[in-house]
Amino acid sequence: MVTGELKSKIDRIWDAFWSGGISNPLEVIEQITYLLFIRRLDDLETLAEKRARWRLTRHAGPDADGATRWRCPFCSGLLRSRSFPKTMRHSRNAPLVETEAECCCQGILTAMPEDLPWRQNLTFGTTAWRVSMGRRQVESANSALKGAFVNLGRGFMRVFGTLKTTMLLAFTIAAFNLDRVRSYRAKHGLDENAQVVDKPKEQRARRRTGTWADTIEAPAQPPPEAP
Repeated sequence: MVTGELKSKIDRIWDAFWSGGISNPLEVIEQITYLLFIRRLDDLETLAEKRARWRLTRHAGPDADGATRWRCPFCSGLLRSRSFPKTMRHSRNAPLVETEAECCCQGILTAMPEDLPWRQNLTFGTTAWRVSMGRRQVESANSALKGAFVNLGRGFMRVFGTLKTTMLLAFTIAAFNLDRVRSYRAKHGLDENAQVVDKPKEQRARRRTGTWADTIEAPAQPPPEAP
């Protein structure tokens, strides 16, 4: 039997749902599940925001050979540490972290294009990343699933039952994701391991000289004699 402090917490939760007009225990469990899911998303987003503070920031480039120059989070002002006295001059909004390293990046780091095949401008999981992906991907995915890739209109699902419909929809979305991955690889010239594939340069055909009338009036060349 639940007693003590745990029982008082459960009673407060039940009173909150009751005052909100929810008295069915099944609805209470459903709402608690939603709240736990949202809390988990919030924790993951907070963790991603902290991880984004440790990212490298671009300093210069790309050069003619495609190389880019990068700075560590301490040199770029994203973090501060007492181990690096110069970083304490940065804004107080930058988090103060403890590190055992004696120095940071010792200047500028250089990275070639093949070292950054899957680099993203925005750190995965952050608020800025979610906003950007929502604007670029949601609308394009909706349009693709409503005509461009497949038409999820009336009559697409010819089965009955939520489970069967959900399974068919899951396979359809998985196929759309695979199609997007293949399209990205083909656009950027990548193989299955996300490595750039060197393609031979195509040479343009030599342009004809003269006018169309000159080409028509030119005498036909006799066929070459057989050896």
